Amino acid sequence: MVTAEATLTKFLRDPHAVMDAVEHRDVVLHRRGGPALRLSLESRSQQGGEGVALVARLLGDVLDGPAHEQLLTALTAELAWPALLPGPEREAFLVDFVQTARAAAEVGVLAPLVAVLADWKATAAIYADPALAADLRRPLPGDGGPVPAPSAR
Repeated sequence: MVTAEATLTKFLRDPHAVMDAVEHRDVVLHRRGGPALRLSLESRSQQGGEGVALVARLLGDVLDGPAHEQLLTALTAELAWPALLPGPEREAFLVDFVQTARAAAEVGVLAPLVAVLADWKATAAIYADPALAADLRRPLPGDGGPVPAPSAR
C-alpha cells in the first residue's frame, strides 16, 4: 500500500492537511526518539482484515483439496527455508501455517502467524546444521527428576 509520510510536529501544527491525506492513503507519522505511528481509516483496516481472512480460508480449502502439493511448492518458493525441513516436517509446517493463518484472520490478530513462521524457521535452521540437530537429539544427563518452580520476580 502506498503511504504518505509526515512528522508528528507537522501533524500537530496542521492536522487538517494530514487528515486530508488520510482520506486517500495511510499516513506514517515520524516522531523524534520514538517509533513511527500509522494513521488509517477504520474502513480501510477492516477491508484489509477481510481480505486476509478470505485468503486464509482459501488456503485452508486448498490444504484440504487436490492442490495441496501446489500450495506446498508455492509456499516453499516464497519462503526458501522450508526446503530445509524433511518431508514430514514440511507437511506439518504447511498444516500449522494454514491453520494458524485461518485462526489469526478470524480474530484479526496476525501475531500468532508471525510466531509460527519464526518457530518453523528456527526448526529449519536446526535441520540445516546436522551437528546441532544431533546434539539436540542426544539424551540429557541426569534422571529427569523434578524441576524446581521458577522464583517470583
